Amino acid sequence: MLWSWKLAFVLLLAVAGGTGAAAIAELSGLVERGALLDDASDVERWVVMAVALFALPFGGTCLRNAFLTIDEDRISALGFGLLGRQRRLAFRDIRRWGHGVERNRGRRHSTALFETKDGRSRSIKLEMYEGRSEILRALTERLGEPEPVQDAFTGLRFVR
Repeated sequence: MLWSWKLAFVLLLAVAGGTGAAAIAELSGLVERGALLDDASDVERWVVMAVALFALPFGGTCLRNAFLTIDEDRISALGFGLLGRQRRLAFRDIRRWGHGVERNRGRRHSTALFETKDGRSRSIKLEMYEGRSEILRALTERLGEPEPVQDAFTGLRFVR
């Protein structure tokens, strides 16, 4: 994974941990209210603590699973959800694949799109990983030539 994405996960851990600890310290009375979080209300302190409790496991699991691997049988990459886990996709389950650039919030992202035999679509944001051309070459070797895709309102879609 690119260092910038790893750095983003580290910063998420640092900010969530620091603000969560500050909220706990103020709510528990270890420090005076306002000493760390200025004029935040108790509700805001509880919200900060709750967000930190979700962000810390997410950032930690994303950092631990921040890699993409391709072997003879499958591709594995970081998948986002409540936790960042490695999501695996067996090559035998892929009906077709393609790659292209999708626009999201004004930014452009290089993405690989896979359609499985059961009709579901899965995608991997190649933008996060080093060696995109090597990844695409390895996928072409294992899956054949990519099919054309286009950027749609909800992300990449196969042309036909």
